[in-house]
Amino acid sequence: NAGQGVHVVPYQRDDELVVHLVNLEGVDGSGTPPKPQTVRIELELPPDRAAERVLLSSPDAGGKDQDLAPASAEVGLVGFDATVGGYLLARVKLKPAAPASARLELSLAWPPRGAKAPALAAVARVTGKGLLGPRLQHLAWGTNAASFEGLPAGEKQVRVAIVDDSYREVAWQTRALKLEPGVPAKLALTPGVSAGEGPTALGARQHDAIVFVNGSSAPAALKAGSASLTLAPGGLHTLYLPDQGSVAWSAGSATGTVTVEAGDGSSAEPKVESLSAEKGYAGHAVTLRGTGFGRAPGQVLWGNQSCTVTSWGDESVSAYLPHAAAPGSAELVVVAGGRRSKGRAFSVLAPGIKVSKPMADAFAFIKNKMRGPQGGVYTNLKDRVDPPQGSVVYPYGHHQTAEHMGLMLWMAAALLDHQAFEESFQFVADRMVSLRREVVNWAVDKTTGAPMLQRETPTSPWLNANAPLDDFRVVKGLVAGWMQWKDERYLALAQRIGYGLLDTSVSTAKETPEYPRGLVAYAYNWPEEGGLGITDLQVIPIDYADLWTMRWLAERDARWTPVIEESIRLMERAQLASGQFYNSYLPETKSLSGDFEYRDTIAGQKVKSIQSLWIAIHLARAGRTAAAQKALQFYKTTFQQTGAIPEYLNFDGSPCSESYFANTLKKGEARIYSQLARLAFYLGDKAFAEQVIAQKLLPDQDTAAASPTFGSFGRSTTEAGDAEAWNTLETLIALALQLGSPVVDGVYK
Repeated sequence: NAGQGVHVVPYQRDDELVVHLVNLEGVDGSGTPPKPQTVRIELELPPDRAAERVLLSSPDAGGKDQDLAPASAEVGLVGFDATVGGYLLARVKLKPAAPASARLELSLAWPPRGAKAPALAAVARVTGKGLLGPRLQHLAWGTNAASFEGLPAGEKQVRVAIVDDSYREVAWQTRALKLEPGVPAKLALTPGVSAGEGPTALGARQHDAIVFVNGSSAPAALKAGSASLTLAPGGLHTLYLPDQGSVAWSAGSATGTVTVEAGDGSSAEPKVESLSAEKGYAGHAVTLRGTGFGRAPGQVLWGNQSCTVTSWGDESVSAYLPHAAAPGSAELVVVAGGRRSKGRAFSVLAPGIKVSKPMADAFAFIKNKMRGPQGGVYTNLKDRVDPPQGSVVYPYGHHQTAEHMGLMLWMAAALLDHQAFEESFQFVADRMVSLRREVVNWAVDKTTGAPMLQRETPTSPWLNANAPLDDFRVVKGLVAGWMQWKDERYLALAQRIGYGLLDTSVSTAKETPEYPRGLVAYAYNWPEEGGLGITDLQVIPIDYADLWTMRWLAERDARWTPVIEESIRLMERAQLASGQFYNSYLPETKSLSGDFEYRDTIAGQKVKSIQSLWIAIHLARAGRTAAAQKALQFYKTTFQQTGAIPEYLNFDGSPCSESYFANTLKKGEARIYSQLARLAFYLGDKAFAEQVIAQKLLPDQDTAAASPTFGSFGRSTTEAGDAEAWNTLETLIALALQLGSPVVDGVYK
């Protein structure tokens, strides 16, 4: 029983059990010693061995061993408590003991297997006294015997489950046994029936389940208990046996009976002892703790509605409430092995904000028209042909980006749309997050459904890539979901991405000596199948350091703190006299510059307004209000004097007159005004924020019900019949902030 910061490495030698314990709790690189932690250690003893003594040694104790008397509540186990400072070595000295081990011999009478039979296997599991965890053996169809050697004597539970090729249980039988030292215990079971062949006479216990399999090439009629159906070739059916008695069946040309005897107590009644929460919104996650749930997944019900189970164990089940659960109270019930627990009350709360019609129309447009079949958000409503490889700056059309998935997660959480959030979460977790590097691929290719790859030259290798600002967007969206529904899956993925970013996307002291404790990089490029990746530091996009999200991560991983401090130092250095911000930092020349995306053109000598506004928002949400306020004053004055915030401005704040900018957004766009409104809200200028919303955002929505882009924002800057995800989603965030959504308005002081 060790805290998350304690790493435990056990192994066995001939005469002792050895455990290394390393305490990393609170280690942040500052040289401060870790906070000592008390850890409870329990170990299984090898067969016919006893614990003679326990020795603890640590450099903190000057090399002197602490000698403990071993103790345990059960035969076959040894336990002790240890306080871990930085490092501790525990050694359990072993001695011979009187033979006390037992043996279990298991035999399975598999039914005949036809050519069309599905792939099945058996998982035999032994638990009980003297075992810290289960002993497992896997038996392929046709493997009739298994032997468990060296088991501690005493009461045991044996559970044999039949699983398909997706590891889904399709049959199970559970027995209670008492093992005696030196006396082999024998257990024979029959897992099921082959249609048309048998066996015809089977024995079972209450709460067992057997499987009927059709291995022939023709359909087979099945009648068993109350079930009457046709088994397709390769089909199967699970027959649950809750009651004593004889159950007649017919399967194809074979007929027979199952004789069900009284259960032996090995299948306990499910009992819910506690809930992790007793109220929450529709979709709220709940962990039900108790006993007797079994290992085979069952059901969780809220009233008569099914909840979605996310994990299942004998003593703990996690699930989330139905997406469409109406406000009110009903009982949560576990149904396991055909048995139903007593209920525990859970109240579904009404949403805390009232969604306006413009918001409802905009979000419906994204959900219904801007997503692919797997839940990824398109960049554009209208697809387009990709430009030549090497000229792509951004994946337009029906490619799906981490930017929009992060915004989608954030917005779905703000609007308490759990179904949309869960679909987006599954898309990100399954298709975007790297299993090797724990960062978010920057885009999913519309043609392959897999991460979009890129390469520097026609002969360079294809590589995965992230864009750290988008990783932070995804983390921010996951955090918002966790705040609303308390689902640990969302929290865990957010923290995983945080760890991945630290490992891949933060510079070292050698790479950015002016900022030796690290800056957020432009990208990380890596081969997913293996090999070294490259952190891209040719340019540092200053707006990539999402200070609010980094601060949230730092509360759980102190390694982020120095990166935050360096990022703030760079941002405040980057502020121009006008109040705007340089967009990029060039490590090689240690200089500041303009637009980082088109830095090799004249745009690199200008301020891109959206990037500057992001920097101001990051500072405002991190409590660095002086620089953020100066930026707001510049943009507020510009807006009130000219009625617009152009896409590009000169460093002194004047309009760009060069011909290069003739086709840029001189009157701005929806996401620029969304960022401006958000900056004003975060700094307490509600009147100006609402002025921007009223004058620039709401009039830019397509309100024609017959239009293909009905509900979208950004119509003034988008070609007819098209829409851009960023304009609609960014505007929705500003409108959610106006309503006071708690997952959008957070500011660190």
